[in-house]
Amino acid sequence: MTTLTLAPNRRYRTTGATTATKAVGSTDLSGLAQSAIGTAAVAIADGTEVITSTPLTVSFTGSTLEPYAGQFSLLAGANVNARRILVTSATTAAPTLATDGYSLQGAGLTIIDVVTAGAITWQLYTYSATSGLWQLDTSLGTSGNVAFVGAGSSRTEVDLRGLDRMAVVVSVNAGGDAVQAWATGVPVELS
Repeated sequence: MTTLTLAPNRRYRTTGATTATKAVGSTDLSGLAQSAIGTAAVAIADGTEVITSTPLTVSFTGSTLEPYAGQFSLLAGANVNARRILVTSATTAAPTLATDGYSLQGAGLTIIDVVTAGAITWQLYTYSATSGLWQLDTSLGTSGNVAFVGAGSSRTEVDLRGLDRMAVVVSVNAGGDAVQAWATGVPVELS
């Protein structure tokens, strides 16, 4: 059995299938993974990304965790479909609430992949907790608009250091075309 104290807001990845159990005197495991899990012993699959919001001492049976400094999905999920930050066949509204969009915690450079079945226009909105405002990011495209004239895909890299959240908005979709998007964060220390 291996015991490890996880640092808050640090990303870890399993090195194989394992079972984690909180150490005596440590907080519960409910904050261990990005998805909600139990509070006692927890089975964790190989390659799973783990993050905790508080220091947490955990004992592992089987494999363990390693600090992970590589890229990460802004939306955790077991497969490609679960990691999509956008899936629609319509236009979408600009974010307004502080909880809209997706957290940029730990991300510097952000990579956005968009796939569409037809002509659309999308925009990137970012949120700063300092101002409490969502803003259209006008560094992309013409006046913040990234347009597709037909079916296709694009990858956009944007530096979002210092911002708290981001959202992809479909501003034009007259044909009702299918649109999907994913966002990958590159840790600040690697950006």
